[in-house]
Amino acid sequence: MRFVPLFLFVLVGLVTAAAPAVSPDPTRDPARAVDEALIAAAAKDSSLLPNLFHLSDVIGPRLTGSPALNRACEWAADRMRDYGLENVRLEPYTIPEGWERGEARAKLVEPANGVRIQLASYGWRPGTEGKITGDVIAITAPSLKELQKYKGKLKGAIVLSGPPSKVRPLEDLVGNKATSPFSSTGASPRDKEAPRPNYADMMAFMKERDAFLTREGAAALFLDSGKPLGLMNTTGGWRGTDRPSVTNKLPTLALSHDSYSMLYRLATRGGEAKTRLELEVTNKFIPGPIKVFNVVGELRGSEKPDEQVVVGAHIDSWDLGQGTTDNGTGTSIVLEVARMIQRAGVKPKRTIKFCLWSGEEQGLYGSRAYVEKHAAEMAKVSAALVHDVGTGKINGLGVGSRPAVATLLEKELTALKPLGLTDFKTRSYPGSDHMAFEAKGVPGFLMVQDSAFYTLSHHTMADSPERLKPDDLVQGARVIAVTAVRIANLEKMLPRSRPEDKGKDAPKDAPKDAPKDAPKDAPKDKPKDKPKTKVDVASTGAAKP
Repeated sequence: MRFVPLFLFVLVGLVTAAAPAVSPDPTRDPARAVDEALIAAAAKDSSLLPNLFHLSDVIGPRLTGSPALNRACEWAADRMRDYGLENVRLEPYTIPEGWERGEARAKLVEPANGVRIQLASYGWRPGTEGKITGDVIAITAPSLKELQKYKGKLKGAIVLSGPPSKVRPLEDLVGNKATSPFSSTGASPRDKEAPRPNYADMMAFMKERDAFLTREGAAALFLDSGKPLGLMNTTGGWRGTDRPSVTNKLPTLALSHDSYSMLYRLATRGGEAKTRLELEVTNKFIPGPIKVFNVVGELRGSEKPDEQVVVGAHIDSWDLGQGTTDNGTGTSIVLEVARMIQRAGVKPKRTIKFCLWSGEEQGLYGSRAYVEKHAAEMAKVSAALVHDVGTGKINGLGVGSRPAVATLLEKELTALKPLGLTDFKTRSYPGSDHMAFEAKGVPGFLMVQDSAFYTLSHHTMADSPERLKPDDLVQGARVIAVTAVRIANLEKMLPRSRPEDKGKDAPKDAPKDAPKDAPKDAPKDKPKDKPKTKVDVASTGAAKP
């Protein structure tokens, strides 16, 4: 203990005695006082970064169906209880089977140049059942019709999906903010002249392409990751109604841009020279059904507890990186918002539900299971706020085609303008868990974020804590906390009507193509390989499965 001179005690007493009594300001807006209390709470006893480091470093990659994801869910539930949430539970649903990544090795047999092939298997894809050797064949076929020219030519071949993608040169990595891969445009810029393909059409073609290659007896499919510096994508998934081992018959691997480009040059160099590759992939499927979980906790409303605001993110990740920015950041912010509201002593009028969904990377399985399980509640959910775009600050809200909602929130959230929330976008952003709520007519908001450091490392082994921007994460927690409480305290629920719903009784659910052996509360479709606002597959030039 430090010694405090007597004169300091005397000085403090004099100052205290001289201070006038503070009386409540009758003109002060009580809602604004709540905003300020929440914003201040973010700086008091913050657990945001400790939680994020624990999730990334201690638990690590959290592939849906893995023991690591189960540990993450149990840990998150404990944190919710620590923050005083009520009715905290793990809600189960099932996926048809699990998947375990094995080793992926490849070397050139002809020419035997000694260059290491950098590659990684896409998720939920089979292995090669031992070592195989095949000719490397590059195809150029943007449509199923053009694929027919390769009929009878691909048996046993290792297929390159097309020309290499366009990747920014290394000099753009530093010093040039306008063209940096850390900017929101990502690592692989689109040609301005090139039309943007329809995402659904593109995914349908890829499904048809894979089926064609399987029928033709191709040994494997190689895709360009489209990232600089040797980074590789680690995504995957399955679509349709069957088990992934039935749907996905073709070993599919992402190659570093450098390795892919080399193979493409060799395979297209002309003449009689062949390009041959030895490949071994040891992935395996795990018989199911596999039980997985969503994590749910509640802060019960003080006046209208049957009405809700949902604050959520997905807790699962891909498995070669640490899952920090996709989506440890969202997970940690959801937990932090719960802590902040409790720390500030705020009692919202409506119930706020905090949800951490699994299975997002496989196709929004967890959030779709959640809305099916809680279907009777959806009419009383005012909004679902979802954080899923990494470490950058929130600069806008994607409110969908609801201009009335945008106008209302812009008026309500003036306290957040100094923090950078200035854009209330009346458009929809696909690819994350808010879509499950939108399918039920609930206003679902994906946070619109600065994607700095995100598009480069998104879905790669570089998704680690080194990508974090701590100040922006604090800003994100403040934005969501204030937004959630403001919506919870509105006189009425947010309006739901959209121009596209005119003449309909209610918005229709997504197509029902859930796994056959899934329970009734399982997800209903598999719509994506994650475009989000983050990475628009069509805009990168990189081939995707």
